[in-house]
Amino acid sequence: MLVILFAVNFLRGDGKTPSIIGVTRCQPLDWALFASLLILSSVLMGIAIFILRKEYFMKKRIEFPFVKGDIKATVPNVTRLTIVGLFGGFIVGSVGIGIGTLFIPVLIQLDLHPIVATQTAHYVSMMTNIAAAIIVILMKRLFIEYSILVNIYVIVGSLPGIYLQNRLAQKAEGK
Repeated sequence: MLVILFAVNFLRGDGKTPSIIGVTRCQPLDWALFASLLILSSVLMGIAIFILRKEYFMKKRIEFPFVKGDIKATVPNVTRLTIVGLFGGFIVGSVGIGIGTLFIPVLIQLDLHPIVATQTAHYVSMMTNIAAAIIVILMKRLFIEYSILVNIYVIVGSLPGIYLQNRLAQKAEGK
């Protein structure tokens, strides 16, 4: 998916300057490239769903001991994940909220353990952020000073939050 994303972004360009193949924004070829991104993403999603369901049915066949917190690849669960992934990506991208804000509650509703749901959302967020950062760097649209300032705020805000979260968890457990 990352290769497809990078290729389409290079071919489409950054919108201010013509792309490497001369595509300008909102022209038929630009829309065709964007449509190809959506189509190829859908194909990859279909392949992922096929693999997930195949592995799930294999686990059921060998009577895998599912426990509370294991995700089950039932039709409703896979459908919900697909819909939330599709529309959630648009919502998160257009509004600018963290991906976990939307996906963690959905994963918990699918009976995933809260810690696993949180770590899964962090993993997805990390991959999304890496892809976005690489594209921004390659398109030469990265504002270093702003990035440094944001990272300082993140570090200063995260460290006390992580420490307090661990303290609260230990108090809740009675330690």
